[in-house]
Amino acid sequence: MADVVTVYQESVLYQVSGRVWIPMRDTMEYTRMAAVERFPDIGALEQEHAVGATVRNICGALLGVRFRSCEEPSAEDLTAYRDGLERASRTVNLIGPAAMFGPVVPGRGDRLTVDLSDSRLTLLGKPTELSGVVHGQAGQVSIVNNPGQESIDLGDITPGAPTDTIDAPLYVTLTIDPQPSA
Repeated sequence: MADVVTVYQESVLYQVSGRVWIPMRDTMEYTRMAAVERFPDIGALEQEHAVGATVRNICGALLGVRFRSCEEPSAEDLTAYRDGLERASRTVNLIGPAAMFGPVVPGRGDRLTVDLSDSRLTLLGKPTELSGVVHGQAGQVSIVNNPGQESIDLGDITPGAPTDTIDAPLYVTLTIDPQPSA
């Protein structure tokens, strides 16, 4: 348990460069507040600004807390935490043609076999030293609505739908089975 004892609103000066706002070095300010009423503050973003203008905008909050009590985690809690970290280390996010994931769209919990070396497959996020054929369990499965774009727009897709009828790629979170110890 903790109490919030101080609240500071963070703001920084940005240089306007077309549609891009570039934060200016050494311009962070902290203003003591009773509460941060609106975050993120998009008011400055919604206004028109000339190219080259400088604009101060709220970018965060800093809280000071006083702990009233804390609880040591149990052995079971620590084991569960370590197990979660280990599982996360084996989890990869993939984008690839629907047919790469089987004859039908997989659902959460379905078993998958995927060739990580296939050039049609994109691995997102953390790099993995794994390559070749891996086996694992599907987590999130979504359709990619805007393939080839800078950001990814994911949509719902019905598990069990035939993959040969799907033109867009799938986004699949795959937790790879643990490798046997040598």
